[in-house]
Amino acid sequence: MRTHKCRLSLLIGLLPFAVACSLLEPRKMQPFPASYIDSAYALPNGSAIYFLHSVVSTLEILEQNPSARPVTDHLPGHQSKDGGYWWNTDLYVSYKNPDGTWGQPQNLGPNINSEHMESSPWVNNDQTVLIYTRESLSDAELSGTFISHRESPDDPWGIPKRLPGELGMYGTTGYMDFHMTPSGNLYFWSELIEGNGTLYWARSIGPNQWSEAEQMPDYLQSELHETQPWVNDEETVLYFNRRGDDANTQLLRAARENSSVSWGPAEVVPLKGFSDANGYTVWGEPSFLRDGTMFFVRFDTSVENWCSEILVAKHQQDGSFGVPQRIIFGD
Repeated sequence: MRTHKCRLSLLIGLLPFAVACSLLEPRKMQPFPASYIDSAYALPNGSAIYFLHSVVSTLEILEQNPSARPVTDHLPGHQSKDGGYWWNTDLYVSYKNPDGTWGQPQNLGPNINSEHMESSPWVNNDQTVLIYTRESLSDAELSGTFISHRESPDDPWGIPKRLPGELGMYGTTGYMDFHMTPSGNLYFWSELIEGNGTLYWARSIGPNQWSEAEQMPDYLQSELHETQPWVNDEETVLYFNRRGDDANTQLLRAARENSSVSWGPAEVVPLKGFSDANGYTVWGEPSFLRDGTMFFVRFDTSVENWCSEILVAKHQQDGSFGVPQRIIFGD
């Protein structure tokens, strides 16, 4: 998937030592989540996490290895069980239990998942609208970003429809990681148009209708790679990632008084304890609870085949985040 191709280009400098280690040791099945997890999106009330999962290890995904084999069992309900493991990702949801633990991940079903790569889920607060991206390696016309609706969280997801115009043409524009606010405005980024990462938004002009994509202000962008925006419901707080060519990731925050004025300058958020044992800070898109708690996926380059896992970090009074803790999935 182009998400993985972009990350591959950014992480290529990290691969040699990891590949050498992996080639020296035999593959063996490992328990979930030794496989590939990414695209974590937490609902603002903290009741659920949506994410993608593949039975292949993170390193195999980044290497785009067509002969990859599973390192763990499929999660329940996986939509494709035969061959082609490295491009086979499904979307799942885990609900938070009353005791604070996380339940067994549930597949989003055959209307959403396919034999192709599904990623980058965003869900509205009442879990009746889903936006996600799909890439097909066999038929480029099947690639795109789609929206699905349902009447209630207890219903199956409806048949998805491609986002209109260029917004849905992922294979052409690279638009992905869409985040929709209650106003209907969309925030997203492209890895194809300007370098490996540029922030965009599209104004709502009616139900399921949007203006053409507009680049976000130049002062939010840089010569590096701006990716994966998250915006609060009021559209007054913006977080996004900035990656350098060394693959290390920074978290930035911009704010404004209300949604009718310009964004303020983006400031780097101080982070401690986010690096892995090799000193790398490589993670996916952030999402936030209403109390500021952050959820994200980190790639641990110090673990064989690279471990990807969902982490949570508490917001601190000084605007930083505490040392992240791993999410454990149970029953």
